[in-house]
Amino acid sequence: MIIFILMYISSDLLRSGYFFGLDPWLHISIIRYITETYQLPAGEYFGAMGLHIFSVVFHYFSGISAINIPRASLFYTFPVSSLIVYCLLKRVFKCKNFAIFGVYLLTFSSLGFSNLMYQYWPSGLTYIQGLMIFLLLFIRLQAFIKERPPNREDIFVDIFKTYIPVILIFISALITHSLIAIIILISFVWIYLIYFCINVRRGFDFFLLLGLMGIFLLFYSLNISTGHLRVFGRLSSFPIQYIVLGLIAGASVIVLYILYTRKDTKFTTGRYKLIISGKRKRFYKVIEDRFLIPILITLVIIFIITFFITNSIWFNVNLFFIFVGIELVLYIVIAFWGFGVFRYKPRGKALRLWGMALSYLIFAGIIFDAFTDTLHFYTRIFYITSVVIVIGFISYFQKLMKLGGRNETKSIVLMILLVFFSLFASFTNRSVSMEIYSLKNREVSTIQWYSNYTTEINTIIGENGWDHVFVYYNYPFDNQSYDLSFKEIHNFISANDDLMHPINHILSNGTNILTEMKKDTEMDIYLLLSDYYLITSGSSLFGGLTPKEIEQYYNLNYLNRIFSAKSENGEDMPIYWV
Repeated sequence: MIIFILMYISSDLLRSGYFFGLDPWLHISIIRYITETYQLPAGEYFGAMGLHIFSVVFHYFSGISAINIPRASLFYTFPVSSLIVYCLLKRVFKCKNFAIFGVYLLTFSSLGFSNLMYQYWPSGLTYIQGLMIFLLLFIRLQAFIKERPPNREDIFVDIFKTYIPVILIFISALITHSLIAIIILISFVWIYLIYFCINVRRGFDFFLLLGLMGIFLLFYSLNISTGHLRVFGRLSSFPIQYIVLGLIAGASVIVLYILYTRKDTKFTTGRYKLIISGKRKRFYKVIEDRFLIPILITLVIIFIITFFITNSIWFNVNLFFIFVGIELVLYIVIAFWGFGVFRYKPRGKALRLWGMALSYLIFAGIIFDAFTDTLHFYTRIFYITSVVIVIGFISYFQKLMKLGGRNETKSIVLMILLVFFSLFASFTNRSVSMEIYSLKNREVSTIQWYSNYTTEINTIIGENGWDHVFVYYNYPFDNQSYDLSFKEIHNFISANDDLMHPINHILSNGTNILTEMKKDTEMDIYLLLSDYYLITSGSSLFGGLTPKEIEQYYNLNYLNRIFSAKSENGEDMPIYWV
């Protein structure tokens, strides 16, 4: 497993130019600021300095430069997260092989776990911390979900060995990424709230989670590393009646589910074996034997049709993503069905509750994104569910293995087919994502050239996220007399369809939006031409220029081509001056 992970990391390092993603450029700029000015830029990145402090310590002890830390971080994030997941899965399934298989799935599938670990950003480190907290709580929970409720001695035995690490790790997670930390904490609160309502002793650790909520509120009141929560400031523009209605609906769902769960939850053993054999709750076995495969095929067909319709109208994403969509549909449906039976195991009940909590949060994130005209908030929450999805997915195959005979053969064949398809889909997706989200050498060379020959503040139009690269190469780190935030070194405007498509430069009244912008800002304007760019608002994810539009830029009399960096295959990255 270790060899596989190291080979996986090495292959991706060889494929990427610098490192995956654009956010890491902001984080290495902060690291460079700390190491060269010996100050903490608390005003940058929402005041969340956990990742950067950790990386600065690593920099001083290893001697690795800031720009190489994102690549080196892979040898921390993947092994550590894999070890935590392995320990968790081994306790869930009591089987070493299933634990290893789960780590493999998370590493190469498109469920989002590898995205969190591969990119150098606080979300990945916070998720590792969240998984460690869950592992510690789950180890302790196993003593509370036996047939007999725990007594006083069971509750307080080695309590500080769990509570002290959990509190320290949570504080570390808060100063790393407060939003991800509080989302993970809310999902844990849901699990223990249910157990607390069933039996106070079984849910005793609910008091610990309330204490963690108290720590969060203290940090929030003191405005310590909680800048990520500003995203909820958009709620102030919502009609108050919608917010109240949403709170009432959410509270109603919670109360009704608690009432249902109190009656449905039993801590006896043996029900699981009776259900999978069809001796109890026969409808599970009937549906699986007759309808599960047709349901999967139907859902895949519906997804393909929906994908082509919505992509042609709104999203404009690469068609290779259809394979990722099919992969995710298969994983989620099988995981959902696996939890349908696995929840009758005491261990499975807790994990299903965790999955339900994250599902509710994803639904809330989708609603939030819809009202705020974005499509990016809920994806982070989906990444967090990857471990839960894999647990549900494996639980289905564990059930088939336990039944033996034809079911075991069916399990092996289906598992092999799904794994090979997942490998194809995820590696295709990774190749396309590398092309979109990673900076190429010619693009970095263009920004370096600009930074070497320009010192004044200008307006720069470029792809969303490229402003972080300008900070790394253009910020006056060596001159501490400057008191500039990262955003003040340039007036950076993210590329959009109005600014990139030549036909949109001239309005119907003859006004040129670029020349007018130059007059209004009293700055020189530089446009970095990229044929493919990310859109951060609205329903579309990407925008792009056709080869004809790129050629038109040569003949626009209000633009001057002042620099271009070309790759070996002839692709270039030009800068135009208005």
